[in-house]
Amino acid sequence: MMFLFSSIIAPIVVGCAIAYYKNMLENRRNKK
Repeated sequence: MMFLFSSIIAPIVVGCAIAYYKNMLENRRNKK
């Protein structure tokens, strides 16, 4: 049960973190 939970949640968290990181980089480029 715990393995299934982490296998579903982990990719979502990683995907959100990557999207947030890319968004920050784009905002920095747009400011400059």
